[in-house]
Amino acid sequence: MKSQINVTVERAAIDQAKVRIRSVRELIPTPVVLTPDEIRGMAKYGPKSKAFVGRAQEYASNSAFSLSLINVEEFTNDITIAETYNEIEAELDLLAVDVRSMAILAGSEAYSHALLLYKSLQILSQQNVPGAKAAYEDLRSLYPGYGRPKNDPNK
Repeated sequence: MKSQINVTVERAAIDQAKVRIRSVRELIPTPVVLTPDEIRGMAKYGPKSKAFVGRAQEYASNSAFSLSLINVEEFTNDITIAETYNEIEAELDLLAVDVRSMAILAGSEAYSHALLLYKSLQILSQQNVPGAKAAYEDLRSLYPGYGRPKNDPNK
């Protein structure tokens, strides 16, 4: 079975990447971390609402339409912060997709190799090849869905 990827990443490179990612996190203040429930309940600022928000900010900046309820400076700052963090998020999303793709592909290939070996050991154990049955049974106990009682909550 031929792998689609064959790269070697030195441990030092991984450690350095993690340090750099941490330093990026330190550069960018994130004083608030929202829960999924909090996010669900919020008004969303994105591509569809961007023009609306921008035009509303223009009207709010016009003294003829200014409302005492709206602090125009805070409104403008919120837009700037949202745009800045959206730029950063876009870059991080690209990196996350690249990293996730490599992890998924490599994991899939590793699992496929393991399945091939598992099936081979099954055949070898049926042919009474010495040691094959023990290896097969060991892998079988670890195989997802096998080797656990039916009512096992860890399934």
